[in-house]
Amino acid sequence: MSTSNIDGSPLPVIPEHLRPYLVTPAAYLEQHKSEGVTHLVVGAKRDQQSKKILLVQRSRHDYGGLCWEIPGGSCDPHDVSILDAAARELAEEAGLRVRRFVAVVDRQRHEWLDRGEIWRKLTFIVEAESEHEANDEYGEISGGERDEETNEQRSQLQIRLDPEEHEDFVWASREDLVAGGIGQRTFTWMQDEQRQVIMRAFDIIEHL
Repeated sequence: MSTSNIDGSPLPVIPEHLRPYLVTPAAYLEQHKSEGVTHLVVGAKRDQQSKKILLVQRSRHDYGGLCWEIPGGSCDPHDVSILDAAARELAEEAGLRVRRFVAVVDRQRHEWLDRGEIWRKLTFIVEAESEHEANDEYGEISGGERDEETNEQRSQLQIRLDPEEHEDFVWASREDLVAGGIGQRTFTWMQDEQRQVIMRAFDIIEHL
């Protein structure tokens, strides 16, 4: 069995309790068809020693413009597993490579109805590393003013954003989430369930 990706980077470490998510998105939907779920979305947060989580701000020109969220998106038919989809989304939306999957935020499911169909978001806590150097095709994208605290947060990992999807990012603590923002940035959410999932993630991180 291969221990590295095509580009030579090591495969993420997957603990035993997360192996049920090594199934394809289609297989997961089949397993949970009695719950009526028809679509899957995945998201990934970064667990680190400072106990902060990466939040990204949606492009003002996109649906839900300027709202905050964690990196994530829909599972694709070619994703070999749900964990593979989460790693892909983190790479695409933030330029980060998953080194290790830590936990799933399973007690606070985020589901919503769209045109009569149920969407479920599965959120994972991960350890990650920068995938790209600073001078890549996107570079480091930001919006608004950078205060001292945010500059410190930005220095932890090199984040790459696609300006068509996101225009800003911060490393947020539980206290930041409770306060509703960092510096000049105010957190707004498309749905309050997103904030609740992040709060649940902080509960898990604090007990790791």
